[in-house]
Amino acid sequence: MNEFSMDMFNLDNLNDINPNLKKQIEVRRKDEFADQIYNIFNFASQNGKNELSIDQVAVVLDRMYHGNKTREQVMNKLYQLSKQDNNKIESTKKKGVYKLITK
Repeated sequence: MNEFSMDMFNLDNLNDINPNLKKQIEVRRKDEFADQIYNIFNFASQNGKNELSIDQVAVVLDRMYHGNKTREQVMNKLYQLSKQDNNKIESTKKKGVYKLITK
């Protein structure tokens, strides 16, 4: 009898399924970089900091996620996130500073 766990539902690694099925399945990849940025803004907001500069986001990304994103990548992603139709982050009047949109 096989033992099953919640790992059976994990689509991050499909190496253990047959190749034919693997080809047929389209796995929608989440934007982990955006998720990390949203997590940083949520954490900051919960701790009384509502606005973050590009540099602050870049430093916290490196500290929390040990990422290898450049300042330019962070800047571009923040801009991109602020321009999406369903944006959760917006730029402020201060150059290079962003905040969560509270509704």
